Amino acid sequence: MPTSILILYQSMDEIWNRIAALYQFQCTGCEDNCCKSLFFHHTHVEKAYLRHGFDQLEPGRKNEILSRAEDYCQKTFIENETGKSRKIMCPLNEKVFRQ
Repeated sequence: MPTSILILYQSMDEIWNRIAALYQFQCTGCEDNCCKSLFFHHTHVEKAYLRHGFDQLEPGRKNEILSRAEDYCQKTFIENETGKSRKIMCPLNEKVFRQ
């Protein structure tokens, strides 16, 4: 992963957190949580950055996340015939799953 992309994403994250704090828009674990929203709008760059981070994880953590992802997909796409968002926590959200 090019260093410039890493710096760009770190900068974006810092700016987002600073602006979000001004509007008291910060994760508090609410029921209408962003991490429970179904998104399909990731760019190729975002996907590559996510994959790069995932590849840095230890095998055990990767397996935990993949297991949660499989469960997520089962509940979201196979059992969910209505096509509505089920408000299931993102399988990558380590903050919630590690409590």
